[in-house]
Amino acid sequence: NTQALVFTNWSVREFDTPADAQLRLGADWGFANAPTVLVGGFIGRWENGKAVADPGGRVLFVDREAHGVEVEIDDTPALFDTVEGSRQWTITADSARPETVSAMRRYGFRIIPAIKGPGSIEDGIKFLQNFEIELHPRVSLIAREMARYSYRIDRLTGEIMPLLEDSN
Repeated sequence: NTQALVFTNWSVREFDTPADAQLRLGADWGFANAPTVLVGGFIGRWENGKAVADPGGRVLFVDREAHGVEVEIDDTPALFDTVEGSRQWTITADSARPETVSAMRRYGFRIIPAIKGPGSIEDGIKFLQNFEIELHPRVSLIAREMARYSYRIDRLTGEIMPLLEDSN
């Protein structure tokens, strides 16, 4: 049900990252069925068909990702090193695993825990819905998850509920 999708404001499109882009990187820790993920991009705008870095822009360009399932903490630095800029730019990471954030700091990454609180997921969704999101073709996991991330649907009535489906 496409009406249940959380994000409809995205597309997959080729673009070049400007040299002056301020990269934003985020990490989420997984292990069993959920992947450990590092994703990155920048905020900007389109100008004459080109991506332009602009912190006040309304386009979120996502052009880098790394992911793996059952990635041990000791193997996570090698995974993150596949993302250009991962050691130069600050990574905001899931704060549910402070020991992993701490370990990644010891491995030389500039990493901080995300500040979470009641309603922070919903607030983050609303924030992202205010952008046009452009995904580079190489960020296939993000594209797949954007296409699946949805609100729950009541199995009996087919009604879209105001609850997020956590499986994506």
